[in-house]
Amino acid sequence: MSFAAVVTIIGAILTVIVLAAYLIRVALILRRVSGKLGAVIVGVGSAGEKTAPVGSIVGEINKELAGVDNALRGVLAKERSPKAPSQSSSSPRYL
Repeated sequence: MSFAAVVTIIGAILTVIVLAAYLIRVALILRRVSGKLGAVIVGVGSAGEKTAPVGSIVGEINKELAGVDNALRGVLAKERSPKAPSQSSSSPRYL
């Protein structure tokens, strides 16, 4: 076997070893990330269960605020309606 063939085989073996080590490292990182992602999913699910009762309360608050909104719109409409100038004062009013 020639020297070039031996160098080529050693290079190929080293390449395979380096790629295998890299892929093993990536697999270990993905396993760790998968475990952490599972913990996050459990936490989000728990938070969702704990905040579920808030939905009905928010609905009640929105119903009560609808009346306030209508009242404020009425006040705003009155403010925007044209007013007759007052005749009690002949001098101009400055703000």
